[in-house]
Amino acid sequence: MWFFPRAWNTIAPHRLFLVDGLGAVLSAVGLGLVLPALEPAVGVPARVLHLLAVLASGLAAYSLRCYWRPPATWPPWLKGIAWANLLYGGLTVALLLGRAPNLTAWGGAYFGLELTVVVLLACWELRMAARLGRSRN
Repeated sequence: MWFFPRAWNTIAPHRLFLVDGLGAVLSAVGLGLVLPALEPAVGVPARVLHLLAVLASGLAAYSLRCYWRPPATWPPWLKGIAWANLLYGGLTVALLLGRAPNLTAWGGAYFGLELTVVVLLACWELRMAARLGRSRN
């Protein structure tokens, strides 16, 4: 894909899980602690932010588990986290569409950036899973 530098192909799968896991931890902290305190500035209710924080925590646990205890084969685990990330992004969009009239510019900027990062990361994970799957054959 044109938006991935060539050097990204050289990263080890477990490091990709570390990147994903740390990003999910950062999202969980932002969604669970920081943004609820700024609820009027983002325009999303705290209960929605907390739900997304719980989901991000689950994704962090999955990714960090794969980092600390590497699986025997990488492709299924990479595909798993990639699809989970895409489902998380889709759920985020669905929840935000229901709150669109109240979403502020700050909230839109935050979620737009988060969704961009999540989708790019999922594409990177799917690409790596495909590459590793081909190299095993």
